[in-house]
Amino acid sequence: MGSARRSVYYDPERVPVDGSPFRTGGAAAVALGADGELCTEAAVRISPNSLHALWGHGEIDAIARDGLAEPSPAPGVTSLVSPASVEAVLPILYAADRNTYGCRHEFVVAESSGASGVEYRVVVDNREYQRTLAQLQFLFGQAARHGHGVSLLL
Repeated sequence: MGSARRSVYYDPERVPVDGSPFRTGGAAAVALGADGELCTEAAVRISPNSLHALWGHGEIDAIARDGLAEPSPAPGVTSLVSPASVEAVLPILYAADRNTYGCRHEFVVAESSGASGVEYRVVVDNREYQRTLAQLQFLFGQAARHGHGVSLLL
């Protein structure tokens, strides 16, 4: 007799506890300062809803596949999109906007093994995801116009 898997859904009203697979992320425009240090110019906070939607829909994989960030994006790793590559990320973000508008999406974020397995899932709040995509599009557009790079924590 098989054991039933239990599903745990991301709840935006509850703060994820340490060890939770529901991660947050961020993006920031960065420029090289006069002293040679990287300076943050603007930032976007990426909620667990939007972060897992970016992974689930394949936008992060497209950035990695096209070699647009170094090191290649991975969960919990900060990657840098160079000024020369920033503009190439924009079509990926615009395509995400068009491909997800008005649809319902649900993704498995993580699974635990064992007799009482748990499946961690997110049902994407499209309204919030669309706002995050718009903020990221603006951030990448501004960075491209000013010759800045973008750091991504995904």
